[in-house]
Amino acid sequence: MSNTPVIAQIISRFQEFEKEVKEPTIAGFGYWLQQKDSSPNMKHHIQMGNKDNYVSEGVNDTDSAIGILLGMLNKYAKHYSKIALENLPLNTIDEFGYLAHLSTHQKITKTELILRSLDGKTTGTDIIRRLVNQGLAKEIINPKDKRSKLLQITEKGKKMIYQAYVKMGAVSVKVTGNLSKAEKKQLLQLLSKLELFHKYNEKHISKELDALNTKR
Repeated sequence: MSNTPVIAQIISRFQEFEKEVKEPTIAGFGYWLQQKDSSPNMKHHIQMGNKDNYVSEGVNDTDSAIGILLGMLNKYAKHYSKIALENLPLNTIDEFGYLAHLSTHQKITKTELILRSLDGKTTGTDIIRRLVNQGLAKEIINPKDKRSKLLQITEKGKKMIYQAYVKMGAVSVKVTGNLSKAEKKQLLQLLSKLELFHKYNEKHISKELDALNTKR
């Protein structure tokens, strides 16, 4: 005996799902329902790939789920950014970030720029070298220490960053996806709180994690 009200409700929810997802699937619908109807105490199951399987062992606690989801969102952001910046000299979201940061300073040392970008010396140096080679940034002698050089954005770099901001603005809209204005505001507040915590605790946390490598 069919339960007509329940079937009608399922159809209605699937129609809602179709409006939010361009390529709807049954597996995706199930996951979407779980996220829509889950309570704070429900376990989080992270779907990997396009198959009907989920990673559940070892990631069911809230902290692990948040960490994995933040990592996945970062990959989506990098993927979308690469597409948006394709026709510009800026090839990655990291290069955009360095140039954007550079545009807010008249002059800055390489070391300071790398530290502010939370990158290692090798990675940061490679990104800076690419920006200089593209003519988007230039090196000048440090008047306080002629053995070192300062970085400065060029006129070409200024024009480029304005173009990139428009494209990256579109990327940001895609990354925040189907969140409502209220949800975006709440997410911004939570992420800002979390970023501030790491800003003042990064060194201590790094030491704690590094200590794990010495344990047997």
